[in-house]
Amino acid sequence: TPLYSSAASDVYKRQGLELLAMILADVGQHGAALRRAEAALALEPTSPQLCCLVARIYEDMGDLALAKKWLKRALYLDAQMIEALMGLGAIYANEGHTGRSRRIYDSARRLLLAAPGPMLAWHGGERPIAALLTEIDRICPSP
Repeated sequence: TPLYSSAASDVYKRQGLELLAMILADVGQHGAALRRAEAALALEPTSPQLCCLVARIYEDMGDLALAKKWLKRALYLDAQMIEALMGLGAIYANEGHTGRSRRIYDSARRLLLAAPGPMLAWHGGERPIAALLTEIDRICPSP
């Protein structure tokens, strides 16, 4: 009998592909990173975290239109995903869409203020909530 079920094997394969995509993106091998992230998405197409990873890769490649598309997909899958809100807010701010950026950052700020602890799960680890709030206030000060 197999040591792992097929479903468990797919989970490990997806996690491995995701980790490899993150490493490749970090070292600037965006094409290879994108292929691994897309392969991971084929195994788990409803993962907002994978959508954010694909968005980050496209953003690093300079394709902000596709980055926004993938961040919006992540938010469709999880409307409270702070990582996606922060990414989309930053792109809109850089494009000069201050109204859109402010609405998105205000949503992220509300979610962060309601978070139960000092750390927030973030792609590839954790981020301190206080640092995220500082980042929001720097980019989009509260009125």
